[in-house]
Order: sequence, then structure tokens, then C-alpha cells
Amino acid sequence: MSQLQFVCAQRRSLVVSEVMEELYPRKGLSSLRCGYKIPVMLQRACGFQSRIVVTLALMLVTSWGCSHPEDLSSSLRAQMAPFARARAQAISVAGIAKKNLDPGSINQINVKYAALEADANDYLGFIAESLQAASFDQTKNQSSSTELTKTIEGFNGSVAPLMNPLKTRPGIAPIPLPLESQWVTQLSTWLNSTWQKYHAQLSSMAPQDRMAAAQQLKAEYAWPNFQDIATEKLPMPLASPTAGAH
Repeated sequence: MSQLQFVCAQRRSLVVSEVMEELYPRKGLSSLRCGYKIPVMLQRACGFQSRIVVTLALMLVTSWGCSHPEDLSSSLRAQMAPFARARAQAISVAGIAKKNLDPGSINQINVKYAALEADANDYLGFIAESLQAASFDQTKNQSSSTELTKTIEGFNGSVAPLMNPLKTRPGIAPIPLPLESQWVTQLSTWLNSTWQKYHAQLSSMAPQDRMAAAQQLKAEYAWPNFQDIATEKLPMPLASPTAGAH
């Protein structure tokens, strides 16, 4: 269960308890299994009809609660699926490269992956910060998504020539190149169009709940460092021609 869903469940439970207390005070002659009391005269006078009214009221309350933030949580996860897929593909490429390429090629891929990691995590950080602050900057959304798209395309253009020769080598796992990039624009457009729908609900959440949701988002989707991928140690960077010259 996500942080948003957990908070919503708590709020629904509280609202239902308040409604039950209001409808059926804990005093009287008859009781429900939950411990609430229903006056005998109300039972006799209203009978089945009263139970229908109460049931409908409770259904309305439980469906109200935090339905929109729950929808936001599930919708955001669906929109983040291509982000997670691109992350998994880039990690796979890096892992295959570290196991099969020469140190010089590995370092070239390291440079390109580092740029991709930085821009992907920057965009993820923007989304998480928007959630935590209940504030959305469309200009930042546009600039971050545009930069990430360019970096993905640059990664494809630079890394593919180094990785393609491995495709014909026996025993090499499938190489997931090129990485898709069109999903970035789709995610950016979705955030722009959806934010206003959920802004009021996010603003009504407690700050600590928004912070917890933002932290969970980053924990689930953050891109790892190149050095943390696979088990092999990354070779030392190649020295530049001017290194050490003073």
C-alpha cells in the first residue's frame, strides 16, 4: 500500500467512526456488534428503511474520503512505468558493458550514463518536490523533461556504436537499445494537465504525509550510480593528455 493510500484509509476510518457515533451514540437499549447503540424506538419505527439509509450514508462516506489522492497515486505510478522501464534498460546496458567491454569503452559509457542518471533523477526530484510542496512549476517541468529527452537520445547515439558489436557475440544477454524517449513528453504533458485536478486534495494533506509520499517516490524510482551497477569494479578513468602537467 502506498503512503497516499495508507493516509486515505486512515481518514476514511476516522470519518466512518464519526458518522457512526453521530447516528448511533454509545448509549441505549440495543446494540450492534461494533458496539454502537440504536434506540429501540428508531428500530421499530424505521426498521429496514433506516438500515438502507444508514448503509447508503456509509457507502457515500467511505467512497468520499481521499478518493482523489488515491487516484493520483495509482495514476502517477501508471505514468511512471516507462520511467522505470527506461531505468531498468539503462542499468542492463551498463551491466552488460561492464562485463564485456574494454576499460576505455566502459569509461565512455560511464560518462554517458552519468549524464542520463543526473537528468533522470533531476526530473524525478522535481516531481517528488512538487508532490511534497503541493506546488507545480510548468516551466521547470518543460525544461527538465526536454533536457531528459535530449540526454536519452544522446545516450542512444553514443552508446549504441560501442554496444552493437556485442549483439553477435555468443552468450551475451539481449541489449535493450535504443532507450525509448517519447514517454518523457507524454509524462510531462500528463503532469501539466493533471496537476490542477489534484492540487486541492494534495494541499489538504498534512505536510508530513506529502513528505513521506515524496520520499517513497524517490526511493522507488531513483537511478543508481554507474559504480553501483553489476559486481565488477569500474576501471580507473583514463588519464587525459594534460593530466599532471603543471
